[in-house]
Amino acid sequence: MNYNDKLTQLRKVIKKQKLDAFIIPNSDMWQSEHPDPANQRLKFLTGLDASAGYAVITKDMAAVFIDKRYAVSAKEQVDTTLFDIEYYTDTPPVVWAIKNIKKGRVIGYAPWLHTRKEAKDMQKACNDTGMILEPLDRHPIDKIWTERPSHIQQTTIAIPKTISGLSTKKKLNMVALDVIHNDIEGLIITAPDSLAWLLNLRTVENSCAPGLKGIGVMNCRKRELKVYTNADCDAFNMNEKGSFHVSFHPLSEFTTDVALFEREVETVLVPDCVPDWLTSHLNFPGCEVITDEDPVRMIKAIKNETEQDGIRACHKRDGKAVAKVIDIIKSAKGLTEKDVADMLLQERQKDKTFRGVSFDTIAGWNANGAKIHGTPSTTEIKGNGLLLIDSGGQYDDGTTDITRTISIGKPTKAMKEKFTIVLKAHIALATAIFPEGTTGIQLDTIARKVMWDHGLDYAHGTGHGVGHYLNVHEGPYNISPKSHEKISAGMLFSNEPGYYEEGAFGIRHENLMLVQPAPKHDGFLCFETVTKVPFDEDCILRDMLSAAELKWLDNYQKFARRK
Repeated sequence: MNYNDKLTQLRKVIKKQKLDAFIIPNSDMWQSEHPDPANQRLKFLTGLDASAGYAVITKDMAAVFIDKRYAVSAKEQVDTTLFDIEYYTDTPPVVWAIKNIKKGRVIGYAPWLHTRKEAKDMQKACNDTGMILEPLDRHPIDKIWTERPSHIQQTTIAIPKTISGLSTKKKLNMVALDVIHNDIEGLIITAPDSLAWLLNLRTVENSCAPGLKGIGVMNCRKRELKVYTNADCDAFNMNEKGSFHVSFHPLSEFTTDVALFEREVETVLVPDCVPDWLTSHLNFPGCEVITDEDPVRMIKAIKNETEQDGIRACHKRDGKAVAKVIDIIKSAKGLTEKDVADMLLQERQKDKTFRGVSFDTIAGWNANGAKIHGTPSTTEIKGNGLLLIDSGGQYDDGTTDITRTISIGKPTKAMKEKFTIVLKAHIALATAIFPEGTTGIQLDTIARKVMWDHGLDYAHGTGHGVGHYLNVHEGPYNISPKSHEKISAGMLFSNEPGYYEEGAFGIRHENLMLVQPAPKHDGFLCFETVTKVPFDEDCILRDMLSAAELKWLDNYQKFARRK
């Protein structure tokens, strides 16, 4: 079927189910940024290939919702004669649906694909406007997707303490004590990276998403963790005296077993990031349900000394591979964007600890570089201009993410000016010293103000959290205009201001940085840059940089080349 046929068939299913609108997120039960092909329903229906997005279908209208990273790409991927393009950061999908159907009508959603918090927000919007929000047992798209791929079977590998820095026993006890400290006995865990980190396991089928898909049920007082998953967890081994009792069960047994959980605990923490599907399946009349953040996420965010050492080491090896490819690109002829992505993969694969890419490589020549999350094409890199390369790797000892903008031939003066302004913004954040308790939104302004001073801005956050051989985008902490999480020593962030001129070129400078105590100021923090690849000197207008900026740049260039 073409996209028009798919939309027509879906509308028939929705009408039969007596729905007036239906909301489709780009997610699976675990809110994966990289769902299995079998769960990429949004892409199947609309063609949108994005890490985040939605669609809303009514009987006579349809819209695709993106964030501004995909402003250019969505126009190329989605048939705009069938779908309007909207921004979910401006208009939530449920609000759009409410505006485009009559009062009192029914809006359907798949409860296992939306978080409980998201479903609560949708329910409130419907209650406030006289709409009905209807959860569905079976997804309507599954009824028309006749050639749907099979689900990927996950297999695991064990991460030794020499790399993780903490044993599984230690991690489980840390989480249990944190939960008990808040007078809570039980905990439900669904985030794949939280489960993988807790158990010192990683899955190998998709290097971009090495977390463990399952549901963990923890009795913190009894020191017991039951993991319900379809993954092969034979790699797990915990021979430690007095440790937690960890057991593995088929995912299908969860709904039956969890009904017994309330007999064991009086209070249970169910994070708002769990799928809303659990709301109707966690029937706990005999115990109190507490909603809050997943406690594993914030504990995991603080990298221990062993993890930090691994992060520094893998960036040294990764930087060597990236720098070598950049040298080749600068002098080679006839390369395409796809060739660049292939070369980076081949060079990284020479490292025996390399597990795969941490995300799909972005390589955009001139106008394609303005697609913030574009896909490498067969466009030839020739003439004069800028090549934006955003790539990363998964290694046994860490995760990397680096963006370099490379000049080819003779870039224009305007390109060099924008290149240097973005570099000034990068340096402003890299050299920041800030008090403990500072939030991501405050740090975001440090870099963004440099851009604002020149009448420029960028449509994405300045930085995101990064895992340790886990998700390259690790939450809930980040550096963005909407981040209110406090920054702590040990967190790993990206620093990536940018500039994008649609139809012309794109610029982004990205390094990863560890948060460290400021050496000369008690109670203050600073950043340690761990990425080790020089910036392209051919595009820097050094007379635009202050003496302090030049000092930082020269020191970094020497540091990166030496490493």
